[in-house]
Amino acid sequence: AYLVFHNKHFGKTHNLSQLIDLCIEIDQEFQQLHELDIDQLYPLAIEARYPDTGIEVTIDEAREAIEKAKKAIVPSQGRSSTRKTKRV
Repeated sequence: AYLVFHNKHFGKTHNLSQLIDLCIEIDQEFQQLHELDIDQLYPLAIEARYPDTGIEVTIDEAREAIEKAKKAIVPSQGRSSTRKTKRV
């Protein structure tokens, strides 16, 4: 949503590292998402969408992923509304 709000083009991807890098081009504060290892959630997204990949996610890995995702939400909330006012 942040990239769309800022008219930043990106292709179809679920690669969080790529998406975070694009957000950093607009606002350096997104760097903290790399520091939280949010990009490590990407393989879990593949397994969730395509369960026949042979990748197995343990309960502990799932819990860790949920905690990382929760930490990512806080720094990201409100970024679009505080950085740019979009005119209609």
